[in-house]
Amino acid sequence: SRCTLPDGRHLFSSLLTSDRSCIVSLLNADYSPISHNKFSLFAPNLTPTSTKRILASSVQTTPDGQISLLLVPLTEEGITDWKLIMDTDTLDLPNIQLLPFKTLMIRMSEPGCMKKVEILDFTNLGHNDMSPNGNWVMLRDNYWGYGDSLIAIKQVDRNGATLQTLPLGNIGFSKVLQEEGAFDPSSTVHSLHWKNGGVAGCYGSWLFKASLPDPVVADQSFSGCLSNRTLLLANEETLRPEPVARVFESQPGNWEVKGLPATGARYRLMSAQGQTLLSGSTTSETARFKTASLPAGIYYLRISDEKGLSRTLRLALTN
Repeated sequence: SRCTLPDGRHLFSSLLTSDRSCIVSLLNADYSPISHNKFSLFAPNLTPTSTKRILASSVQTTPDGQISLLLVPLTEEGITDWKLIMDTDTLDLPNIQLLPFKTLMIRMSEPGCMKKVEILDFTNLGHNDMSPNGNWVMLRDNYWGYGDSLIAIKQVDRNGATLQTLPLGNIGFSKVLQEEGAFDPSSTVHSLHWKNGGVAGCYGSWLFKASLPDPVVADQSFSGCLSNRTLLLANEETLRPEPVARVFESQPGNWEVKGLPATGARYRLMSAQGQTLLSGSTTSETARFKTASLPAGIYYLRISDEKGLSRTLRLALTN
C-alpha cells in the first residue's frame, strides 16, 4: 500500500518475505529513499516453527498530516504477551490473543514515532481508504476461516472506535469467492475507495457502494512517542507528558537543544537514512552539539528521557 504525504514525499508499506515482517519506507518526491522502518512480532514462547507474520494492509495520512497504518498479524493460537517491534523499539501487547486474526491500527506523527496503537477485533487485508475527515473505511473480511463470513463495511475513526457497520449480506459464503481463492497473495481480495460522500468498492468479483457520514473526531493519541512500554491508559497523557524541547542553531554549525527534562536526556543525530552520526547525554535542560563537518541536507534528532518517552525533531543543514 502507498500514500503521498502533504509535503510530496511518499510512504509505502510492504511485506518482507525473508522474515515475514513489514517494511514502511519513506521516499522523496522523486522516489529516492529516505528511511525504512521494520515492523515485526515477537513472543517469549514462540518456537522456531511458530507462525508469526505481519502483513501490511493499508497506509494513509490524516488531515493533520499524521500517518495511519493498518497491519494484520498472522499467528498461532495459544500465544499471548506479544511484542510489536519497530526497528529497535518494543511495544508490549500484554494478554492479547492475535488469533482469531485482528488488525493493528498504528498512528505515527512521522515515520519512526508511534503515537497510538489500537487493536481492531476483525481481520482486514486489502486496499482500504480514508475519508477527508480522517475516518477509515475498511472491510471486515474472512481469511482461512478465521475472519467473519458475514462481510461488512466498517467505518472506524482515527482513534480506533467503530462509527458504522454496514453488513454486505452473505457474500462471504459465495462459492465464486472460494473458487477465486480468498487468500491468494497474488491478488487483492478487496478494494475500497472514498467517493463523493461514501464508499465504493469490490470484494472479489462483487461490487458495492454505500453512503456514509464523515464526522470530525478529536484526536486522542498520546503526545509523545511510544517506546519500550505497554499500551497507554486513558490518563497517561497527563501522567507522562512529552518533554517540551526545541532545537536551534546558535551559531553556524553549533546547535542547542533547550527545554529538556530537568533529570536529563539522551540524544542521537541521524541521517535521513537512519544512520546515527553522533549521540550524547546531558544531566541538565540544555544539550549542545556541532554539525560543521556534516554536509547540507535533512537530519533527525531523536531525544529520549528516563521514562522511555522520546520524540524526533527535524533539522535542515544548509552550510
